[in-house]
Amino acid sequence: MATNVTEWIPYIAGAMPMCPDPVIERAVVDACRDFCQHTLLWDENMLTAINIVDGTHTYTLASTSGDIAGVDYVEVDSVPIFPTSVNEMNKTCVEWRDVVATRSTRYIVGMADSIRLIYEPDEDVTGGLKVWVCLKPLETATSVQDFLWRDYQKAIADGAKAALLEMPGMEWTNPQLGAFFQEKYEAARATAMMKKFTGRTRHELMATPVFFA
Repeated sequence: MATNVTEWIPYIAGAMPMCPDPVIERAVVDACRDFCQHTLLWDENMLTAINIVDGTHTYTLASTSGDIAGVDYVEVDSVPIFPTSVNEMNKTCVEWRDVVATRSTRYIVGMADSIRLIYEPDEDVTGGLKVWVCLKPLETATSVQDFLWRDYQKAIADGAKAALLEMPGMEWTNPQLGAFFQEKYEAARATAMMKKFTGRTRHELMATPVFFA
């Protein structure tokens, strides 16, 4: 289910009555995107299985539901593989770029919604690469996931207010008040981030999603 971004307008317009509704809607979408990018709470989204191709190590990730904020979990041929980095691979295996293997064991998240398998596969596997990702709303979104309204309505409103009040040269510009709302938004966002990594328990979990740069 989804909530229309116009639902936030009454909670924001009072602080800046001269601000047009479309501008408020844009700020709400931006706040939702930022919130999801940092908290990774819109998770458990499995992408369409990708065919692994012999000799191809890098694959593009795409979702029609939202923009990808981070990679949560990856399987190759139904076996979990784990994240690493270029720096880590350079330390542990200087020639890792030239190594091929029947089954990859690790992956690197690229900057352009891509994933690189380590090591390069040496056989085709139909639908062999399965990726679960965290999403954020599209820039063109007119509605967002219900949990953003249900659980974080005030946080999103505060984030949108901060951005709008800090816009230069507008009738509603008020940097001091904008800084106040920005501080409130960032505090709520930090609390939400903790929920992601504790699973709503008091104990931190081991799994950590990999952010896109």
